[in-house]
Amino acid sequence: MLASFRLPDALRFVQAMRRLPGAGARLVAQAFEPAVSPQLRGLARRVVGRPLLPPWIDGRWFAGENAFATGRGLRASPHLFHDALAQSLTETVLPALLRYGDRNSMAFSIESRVPFLTPALADLAYSLPADRLVSGDAVSKAVLRDAMRGLVPDAILDRRDKIAFSTPDRMWGRALRPFFERTLTSDVARALPWLNAQAAVQALDRRMARSAAFGFDLWRTVNVVRWIEQFDVGFA
Repeated sequence: MLASFRLPDALRFVQAMRRLPGAGARLVAQAFEPAVSPQLRGLARRVVGRPLLPPWIDGRWFAGENAFATGRGLRASPHLFHDALAQSLTETVLPALLRYGDRNSMAFSIESRVPFLTPALADLAYSLPADRLVSGDAVSKAVLRDAMRGLVPDAILDRRDKIAFSTPDRMWGRALRPFFERTLTSDVARALPWLNAQAAVQALDRRMARSAAFGFDLWRTVNVVRWIEQFDVGFA
C-alpha cells in the first residue's frame, strides 16, 4: 500500500492490525520494514527495539569480512506482498517449518500431511491479488474464510486469537541454563572475535530472571559456539 501511495488504505490497515491479539508496535514495524530504505533499516529497527544484530554480536567484525546485516532483503515495490510470500515459501519460514515437522513426525512414527502445499493449490493462492489473501482490515486467509462461510461456523472463521503450535521454550531454557552458561563462558566463546560472551551471559540472566522466552538469537549463538568447539573452527 505504501509502495503504491495508498496512504489512507495503509493507515486503516495499521489500525486494524493493532487490534489483533498480541499485535503491537513491533509487529506493525516489522510489517513496514521493507518500505524503509535498506540504509535506514538498522536505525529504524533500533528505534522499535528490534535491532538487526543482538548486542552481543559485533557487527563491525562482520563488516570487516564484507558481511552486513540488512534485514529481510525485501524492497518496496507494487509486488512486495508476493515477493514476501515467495521468500517465506522458498527461503525462510516454510523450509524451517517443514524440516521441524518432518523430523518430529518421523521421530514418533506419525504420518503427517500438508494439504495446503498441494502444488496446484499453492499456485492458485500465489496468483491471487494481495487483498484476497490478507484483507484490507488485516484478516488473514481472507479468500479461504470467505469460501468456507456457511460451511464452517462463524465463530471459527472469525476467530482472531488463534496461535501456532508453541514449544515450551521457557521451561527448556530454565532446564538447560547450566549448559547455556557453560557454553557462553567457555574459553572458545571468549576467544571469538565477533562475540561479546559477557553480554550474552547477561542477556541470558535477564531473560531467565523475568521468566522470558530463551529466544532464537541466544539459542543460535549457543549452537554456533558448540559447532565451533565441535569442529575446531578458527577465525583469522
